[in-house]
Amino acid sequence: MADRHYGIHAEYRDLLCSRGIKPSYQRMLILEYVMKNKIHPTAEKIFGNISRSVPTLSRTTVYNNLNLFVKKGILSGIRTNKSETRYDISEFPHAHFYCSLCQRIIDIDLKMPLYNKQFIQRHKIEEVKIQFRGSCRNCLEKKEKNT
Repeated sequence: MADRHYGIHAEYRDLLCSRGIKPSYQRMLILEYVMKNKIHPTAEKIFGNISRSVPTLSRTTVYNNLNLFVKKGILSGIRTNKSETRYDISEFPHAHFYCSLCQRIIDIDLKMPLYNKQFIQRHKIEEVKIQFRGSCRNCLEKKEKNT
């Protein structure tokens, strides 16, 4: 889109507004980073990259906004271990595969009719999270080459 707000695409502003979030410059930068870097970044990685161009940005601002985006359904938080959460844009229902060797997170498209359900056996569904853990194909191939 040609319409830009503070140098950020209008689509980010519109997405925030559609979820009842005031589109501040810092919020749009955080959202833009996650949408353009589909690597499931941590809050620290997001902060480290954005703070280079916005030195007034605080870690607290990044953490608070990521939590707000998760609460409003814009992002999902993926727990990889006891102290780390990685973030992903909630564009479409999908599962995650976490490689315990290289720590990469891979999106897995699952054809599941349950993703579109609001109730299962009269139980109200508020969130669906499916996460697999194991060794990714790349790590397995490296392991096979070394043996």
